[in-house]
Amino acid sequence: QQTSDGGYIVAGWTESFGQGIRSVYLVRTDSLGDTLWTRIHGGKGEDRATSVQLASDGGYIITGWTGSFGAGLFDVYLIKTDENGLVGVDNPRSLKEGVLAELDTLKPQSKGLAKKLKKAKKHIEKSLEEKRWLDDTHLHSKHGKKVFYEEKKAVKEIKKLCKKGDFPGELCERLISMLVGADSILARVAIDDAIAAGGKEKEIQKAEKEMAKAEKDKNKGKYEKAIDHYNHAWEHAQKAMKKHKKQNQMMDETRSRSATVLLQNHPNPCREFTIINYQLPEPGHTTLRVYDTSGRLVGTLVDGSREAGHHIARWDGRDGSGNLAPSGVYFFQIKAGDYTAARKLLLVR
Repeated sequence: QQTSDGGYIVAGWTESFGQGIRSVYLVRTDSLGDTLWTRIHGGKGEDRATSVQLASDGGYIITGWTGSFGAGLFDVYLIKTDENGLVGVDNPRSLKEGVLAELDTLKPQSKGLAKKLKKAKKHIEKSLEEKRWLDDTHLHSKHGKKVFYEEKKAVKEIKKLCKKGDFPGELCERLISMLVGADSILARVAIDDAIAAGGKEKEIQKAEKEMAKAEKDKNKGKYEKAIDHYNHAWEHAQKAMKKHKKQNQMMDETRSRSATVLLQNHPNPCREFTIINYQLPEPGHTTLRVYDTSGRLVGTLVDGSREAGHHIARWDGRDGSGNLAPSGVYFFQIKAGDYTAARKLLLVR
């Protein structure tokens, strides 16, 4: 299915990734077919997607069949994602908060068990500290590593809760899967960002290898090892982005300053498309437009209400009528509340 920016969204299944025999595989590409991001959906059985359509809110609707869920041998599978291919429960912070909420409902029958429960909750709470996050799916480049460390500690404590049958084993398995799933998403999103930004290929390849190792360990129930591999994958993705160090620093500083920041686009110069990152301290009406050197409006990328946090816009090198813009210097300008800023970009055909 072609997307509004000239790229494509493709749905099918994969035997190479995911926790099941086959998993739903969602791929987003640019107009040349180069991958912008990939997403895995499904359970531990066999799941396939046979169709994908654009939703009115900018997300995607996937249909297929599942052997992981439902009452039958195979059941109809309907998945609704956001514009980044994620579903509601795929928000890493929401997954962690969900685990905390379930742990709060447990009633330990001994002081020792209560102590283990308290430790598990404390580690998850530490992983959710604001200074470690840019938004719900991105970690701070300096402080984010600690999230994986605390997650690993939490998993160890949750295992202890079910070790002697004090709580149902399936409960602990599900809670651990949620935590490990959150780490998987954090690593995957970081890698996808590095790919979209044209990051260092060697580091991206290393990150992908770590992801493959993590999936194998996760499927074997070696959750602590899986978290270590997700951590390594995330670190390699950060290294892949080192040539964009200035943009990363600006993004990291934005949250602490609580100010709107427009980051330089990447790649720059660009040929087919360019990615623009911006950060909003609070929700509100935002516009992001592209102009030529004479001040003529070339295209509008954003014009509407946006939530607080980190956002990504994409310009496909076309004007408002869908025609290819000629090579040259352009400016993109953001307006959010009282904040206005512009950056220069070079388009090369």
